[in-house]
Amino acid sequence: MIKSLLPRTVFWHIFAIAAFILYELRIVFYWGTNAGFWDFAVFYLVEISFFYISTYWLLPYTTERNRHFLSKVLLVVVWIFGCIAVSVAIGYFMHYLHGRMIDHDKFWGNFYLVGWRVLFLFSLALGFWYARHSVQKEREAKENAWMVAEAREREMRLENALLRSQINPHLMYNTLSGISTQLLDKAPEAARLMVLLAEIMEYALEGSKSETKPTIRKELEHISKLIELQRELHKDNMQLDFRVEIPESVMDTTIPALLFINPVDNVFKHAALNDSERPASIVFKYMKGRGQLILTIRNAIAPYKRSEGKGGLGMENLRSRLERHFPERYQLETNSTNDTYSM
Repeated sequence: MIKSLLPRTVFWHIFAIAAFILYELRIVFYWGTNAGFWDFAVFYLVEISFFYISTYWLLPYTTERNRHFLSKVLLVVVWIFGCIAVSVAIGYFMHYLHGRMIDHDKFWGNFYLVGWRVLFLFSLALGFWYARHSVQKEREAKENAWMVAEAREREMRLENALLRSQINPHLMYNTLSGISTQLLDKAPEAARLMVLLAEIMEYALEGSKSETKPTIRKELEHISKLIELQRELHKDNMQLDFRVEIPESVMDTTIPALLFINPVDNVFKHAALNDSERPASIVFKYMKGRGQLILTIRNAIAPYKRSEGKGGLGMENLRSRLERHFPERYQLETNSTNDTYSM
């Protein structure tokens, strides 16, 4: 149906209708006619109604994908024959109204002529609908392409901004490297932690570039270093089960950089890591039959973190990145109770 008509559109419709009627009337009067004004008024009112109903209701209805083909054809045939019958009936009524003689012997001849007229108008309606539909589809395709491009650009900006916000610039990496050199003789354990932190930051700095595509092996090495650093900071009191159950043949597959860092980092931010009865777990698995890489996380939430939200911008960014890199080919499910979080 007609959703909206701009003044300019209405003007061009009126102009086209007027031009069509004037062209036909010129031919009719050239050959001569005994029809009056109201004959033509009713005649064209019926035809214009037929044209617009066909264009804005019948054709859109029959082109819907969920309609059966035979029902579409039957509806069009019934509509055309119905319009022919209505036109013939109106013609006879106008003859009767003006007191003209009705020649019943010419009924089928009139029916035949009106039929061709209806088919002609239906062809015009079909052509107009197709042209209008094609322009609308092209316009929608351009708008969708623009929206997709804008969404991707926005996601990339968000991704890069978040990744860079999680780390300091190269100056921090160089500073840590210098401090570890100074501590090497005096405090070798502290120096080792500095080196470990510097390596983590170096990888994070490189991974913050959107074009970086490391292997699964590299990503897991980075996560292992992060966990090792946290174990040292917790003085071996960290109750964490970290396991990797991925075959060697899959390790060299490339994935987006720092894809898993947000959910892993959330464990150290929110988990009760000293709870021996409910140790945290970070498990990477590979489902060979499905070709899926699965990360499972479960941990008890620290009492002082239970009132805070879980995930926030980091998890929003993770979902956005998964949607961009693996559209409709990923699953991200989280469950958070008062004292337990799982993913």
